Amino acid sequence: MKKNRIFLSVLFMISLTSCVTPRKNVHVSEGFMSQHGSILIITLPHEEHANFYTLGNQGILDYYVNNAMADNVGKKIKSIPISPFLDYDYYEPYNIVFGKNFQVKIAKEPINIKDLKGFSKDIKFAPYDFRYLKNKYNTDYALILNVTSFGAARQYYSFIPTSSPYGVCDENIYLVNLNNNTIIAEHHSLFTKAAQGYWDSPPDYTALVDAVEGAVEGCLDQTRAIYQ
Repeated sequence: MKKNRIFLSVLFMISLTSCVTPRKNVHVSEGFMSQHGSILIITLPHEEHANFYTLGNQGILDYYVNNAMADNVGKKIKSIPISPFLDYDYYEPYNIVFGKNFQVKIAKEPINIKDLKGFSKDIKFAPYDFRYLKNKYNTDYALILNVTSFGAARQYYSFIPTSSPYGVCDENIYLVNLNNNTIIAEHHSLFTKAAQGYWDSPPDYTALVDAVEGAVEGCLDQTRAIYQ
């Protein structure tokens, strides 16, 4: 698990600093929202708790030193679970949004990573083949949330902090036609939130925890706005 967290942290660092062009945001049409059918609300595999990310220009030794120095605050941040945010800011709101015209099915167990297979590089299609969900859940469409990272981040130059830690959440959401795996809507959101007040206040680190929670809520709210 520790190796996985290091790997995810490195991926998050790349996502914040690379110049790779992201997939294009596609807004849902009014015509789709007014039609009828069944829709599955589900997530891709994700971390169950927040993480503490050390970002910036760091060598391997710097990275380990910086994480060791941030051990106390890191432990507090890593105790923040994602499940309450999924319940109150994902499953329940989208159940209301789509429940006006669609039969909504909610699966709180994430998609099994073993079931994920690449599909097409064409951005008209979902990045993974989700068509098997149609028969598994007897549904026409799927809304799929991919929380790639959430927690607190701090910038460093070598082992010197260059910023205060802040809340951050990075996610993608896909609305997919399960007949042909085409994208109906897609949106990427990266949301950051500064801690309000003095953050370095052990053992609770209240201001920073609030910033992390605010970043997750803001990220999910930002994405949900395109469906309302």
